[in-house]
Amino acid sequence: QEGGAWRLFLDAQKRRPLSSATTKGVQEDFEYICVAHNGKCAERLMREADVPALHKLLKCKFGSGPPPKALMQLSSLWVCCFAVKGSLGLPFEGAFVKGSQDLCWVADNSKKMAGAGAAAEGYEAWTLVSTRPYGTANKVPQENVPKDVADRVTREMTRAFETAAGLAPGTIAPVASRVQLWGAGVPMNTYTPAPCILDAAKAAGICGDWLVDPSVQGAAI
Repeated sequence: QEGGAWRLFLDAQKRRPLSSATTKGVQEDFEYICVAHNGKCAERLMREADVPALHKLLKCKFGSGPPPKALMQLSSLWVCCFAVKGSLGLPFEGAFVKGSQDLCWVADNSKKMAGAGAAAEGYEAWTLVSTRPYGTANKVPQENVPKDVADRVTREMTRAFETAAGLAPGTIAPVASRVQLWGAGVPMNTYTPAPCILDAAKAAGICGDWLVDPSVQGAAI
């Protein structure tokens, strides 16, 4: 922040200014900034911005246990997507999974487009979301997931799905799959019932579902 205005850059060396399409490559001043993000990336982004009150709120820890009262806690989740030829023949489109150490949610993506996409071509595509403890126990660098870990997690999550759905072992034979660790998957606590926080003196604010409720509804609000 210089002279009452914010100057944003794409690099730490301040050589690549962030500017609008009409002034591409030219330094542009902004009256206010708003960080619609959380986790380590948001904390690092604002670490040198001289907004101590906001920066404190962006600090966080990771884990699946009970969160502290004065610090944001995020939990990691694994998300596995796979497609099978034909259908698994299950009588639901989505479900919370109870009693599983590995899975918390499953959804049939083929039902989202009403006869189009994978379903129209004779395939069924599912998304599996792990439990928080499973995500924490199997955490790896999400930007570079080792292939052996990706293969193992895919096997474990699809086997857990078979068990939860009452399918025989080996029923799920994916013709395609992709698994990804969602490092900052779910905020486990919130700071305020307000949808945003504004530091008027610094002309900077933060917003996000973790300020209201860590859910799709919270993000919409």
